[in-house]
Amino acid sequence: MDHHRMRLGEMLRALTIKTDAMQSELAGLRQDVRRLVFLLERNAVSAASDAGNDAADQTEPE
Repeated sequence: MDHHRMRLGEMLRALTIKTDAMQSELAGLRQDVRRLVFLLERNAVSAASDAGNDAADQTEPE
């Protein structure tokens, strides 16, 4: 019985290590997603601003 308990303990420790590593990786992925969203939003604002400037250029007399 002790052998089974030791084996279960080893499996639990291995699972805990894997879970910790996955949580760390997930935190990194969340940070990557936040950065990507920031860049996409900034790009969208820039594109909207450029489109507004282009429209204003077309309506101004030369």
